[in-house]
Amino acid sequence: MWRLTLAAVTGPVSRPVMARAHDATMIEFHRPHRFSDRLDAEWQHTATARRTIRTIRSWAEQAPPDETARFGQLTDAQELIDATQRADGDAGNNLLLLLVGLARHDEIAGRIVVQRLLPGLISAAAKYRFLSEAGDPAEDAVGAAWIAIRNYDVARRTRHVAAAVSSD
Repeated sequence: MWRLTLAAVTGPVSRPVMARAHDATMIEFHRPHRFSDRLDAEWQHTATARRTIRTIRSWAEQAPPDETARFGQLTDAQELIDATQRADGDAGNNLLLLLVGLARHDEIAGRIVVQRLLPGLISAAAKYRFLSEAGDPAEDAVGAAWIAIRNYDVARRTRHVAAAVSSD
């Protein structure tokens, strides 16, 4: 994922740098495919795949009564994510709670929850990006989120699901 390139310093940035960096070697990191870019590309395919839509529609019987019709009308998984972000009371939180509960045994539900949390995970991991030369901290954040999603206690932790999973 990372390719290390060593390049000789040809000119200093400022006088103090010149004294320290004369004939030194600078390290440049090239990331040809960022992890988040790969996740986004994978999501574009997964969100509209027939298998995903069939699976989502099969969840209608487990959905709250006011959401049952929504599951039958979905054309892609992004619509489900958008529904979890609604500001009308607890409906979005309850839908996310349902997805987290399904994610315990359903990878598609887990992937939808990861995609819902992804902007926050990447943002939180960004401050650690320059501390690690081994890889993108977002990879670790997404892996940790996957474990948190699969182990989330939906019976006891029913409020502020997105924040609770992200903090786990």
